[in-house]
Amino acid sequence: MEKLKVVTELENRIDWILSDRKAELEQLDEKIQAAETAISTADAQMQKATVSGDLDEYRQAKAERQTALDMCEMSESRRVALETKPLITEAEYRRTLADVRAELAAENDAAKQKLTALSDQMNGIAEELHDKLNRANDALARLQHDVYRDADRSRNSKTGEILPIEHERAQVPQAFYGTVKWGRVGVENPGYSAYTTGRQ
Repeated sequence: MEKLKVVTELENRIDWILSDRKAELEQLDEKIQAAETAISTADAQMQKATVSGDLDEYRQAKAERQTALDMCEMSESRRVALETKPLITEAEYRRTLADVRAELAAENDAAKQKLTALSDQMNGIAEELHDKLNRANDALARLQHDVYRDADRSRNSKTGEILPIEHERAQVPQAFYGTVKWGRVGVENPGYSAYTTGRQ
């Protein structure tokens, strides 16, 4: 199967975006855990500074605690964004949709051209078989009626007329006409008609 250039690029881009997102989420989990540890450490240092009455040490521990709180808050906000918000812009999303649809429109048209050619080829084979079946049926009817004089047919006991019993007719198997129908499927499809009419 031929690769789709735009779709292949999109699949690779999706994989990269989701992989990058996963890696960033793991980093954020580590940052949140480190920030929570730093908050606990700063709390302990603030208590120690309070006991010892060291204002400078208290201020430094409090500043470290605030930095850790900010890191934790920012990381959690970023995590929520990565889990719930779009990972690309609306413009990129719309452009990508249009690019994929354009590529598939071209692929669809190429497929229709091939299917039309195959449908025409199948129909030609079916029509040739149909003509052969009809010719054979005409010959068998003449053989049965004109040559064999319908000796193998049931007749009305009073009038002597041949009874119209289908299975007593000399003819090719009806199933062979199923092959003709099969061969005509493509050209009888509404899509074939719409496409071939639209091309003219």
